[in-house]
Amino acid sequence: NYGKKVLVPKSLPADILNRIHTLYNNSAFPTLIWRHISGAVLLFSGQFTGAESASMKDSPVTSPSSFRPASAASEIFSRTVSSGFSKSDRQITAMNEYKIVMSSVKTLLGNQRLNVVCFTGRGKTIPPSKDRSVFSFCDASETFSRFRDVVFADGDIDYNAIRTIWLVPVTEILLSSITISLIIQKGDSVLIEDDTENHFVALSLVMLLLDPFYRTITGFQMLVEHVWIRMGFRFSDSIGIGFGATGSSGSALFVLFIDCVWQIFNQFPSSFEFNERFLKDVLG
Repeated sequence: NYGKKVLVPKSLPADILNRIHTLYNNSAFPTLIWRHISGAVLLFSGQFTGAESASMKDSPVTSPSSFRPASAASEIFSRTVSSGFSKSDRQITAMNEYKIVMSSVKTLLGNQRLNVVCFTGRGKTIPPSKDRSVFSFCDASETFSRFRDVVFADGDIDYNAIRTIWLVPVTEILLSSITISLIIQKGDSVLIEDDTENHFVALSLVMLLLDPFYRTITGFQMLVEHVWIRMGFRFSDSIGIGFGATGSSGSALFVLFIDCVWQIFNQFPSSFEFNERFLKDVLG
């Protein structure tokens, strides 16, 4: 869930922008999150789902008849949807619109190379390519539940079990975030396509790793607001915070994020304005 305002390429026709959200998981079309000092940018979108969701019948925005076509491609799209073309026709049109969006994004980047990084759940398959990397993640909610069971079990704490269980998602998200950070540090831009919710953690960690401002108290607060709150993270479902909180551990992604920050802090304490106590206070 994006905030009230998002940054998109100016060259992208408005009517295509209003339709393209139907082609992405959770209607999250590509948007700019942050720009590095090198000029490289960090972008995010839901995973491209294609023509399965391209029909405007279920679109929450508007219908094709209310659009004024801004290009030949958009006019073809309107005719395809309104005339009830076959599924294969819709797939072709959806891919054409996807190419228009990606072309607009690349135009925005100029000569910079755009690397697409896909986040997916364990067991799902996305074929990698030259400019596309794929990271699969375990279920953080299930892992956190098992972790809590071990910690609060009767008797002595099994620290080996804790390391085996909880450090798996910590390692996975740190590895992906460091990889993305290195790409951006070289001056190449990155688009994260995500069909999970791990982008909340990865986007935050990349910004924290590459910009020392976000390692200050004020910067960290702005980071949480920019990535987590404005992008609609459901705190009440995740860690039992906020109006309508259920107290469920939920996805535990924010806990995972704080733990990752703590791991980095322990290796580079002098790079942070805050300490471990601050992180504990953030979790409450």
